[in-house]
Amino acid sequence: SMGLSLAAFTLQPTARPNYVLPACLLALSLLWLGAGAALGGRANHWPDMRLDAGASLLLVGGLSLSLELAVRLVCAGRFGGFPAAFDFGLKCKEVHARSFDVPYECEPNSSFLPEFNSFGHCVQGGLSILLLPPVEAAAASAGAPRLPPRRPLVVLLSSLVAVYPAYNLVKRTVTYPVHSFATSSFANNAAEWAMGF
Repeated sequence: SMGLSLAAFTLQPTARPNYVLPACLLALSLLWLGAGAALGGRANHWPDMRLDAGASLLLVGGLSLSLELAVRLVCAGRFGGFPAAFDFGLKCKEVHARSFDVPYECEPNSSFLPEFNSFGHCVQGGLSILLLPPVEAAAASAGAPRLPPRRPLVVLLSSLVAVYPAYNLVKRTVTYPVHSFATSSFANNAAEWAMGF
């Protein structure tokens, strides 16, 4: 991950650099190094991480989507994008206008732009942390001891992690014709969610 971060940093385009991908990869490297240092290299000190069936299905779905996005990002050059800059190429929509000169309207399709939606997608993916049993137990029992346990609320919040990918898929499928789905904003929005995941 640290090597990928360095490669993504050095391969940035000069025209429109976007240092989010190298920063995210570096943050993941540091988190893994910190977790390893906190455990002191002792594998038997990991907390019990057995997941229930629902959490397992959500994690498998999220990891499958992340793999699909990694493949799409590697192919970004075919769409005029640049993988190291988290640029998926152009996103194009058919224009239903009277002029037949320009049948498509295209704009850049980059992830992690400085806007609220990018942050929101990432936070929604971050709800997956509630799927881990130690975090779920801590969140359910946090607060004053006289409060009732809040496990149903925590389970509801953690299940919301699956809402955005489903919404994103349905919206892009309905909005874009079948032949132009690859150039929709599905990939960049899902990548923001996956980084939070």
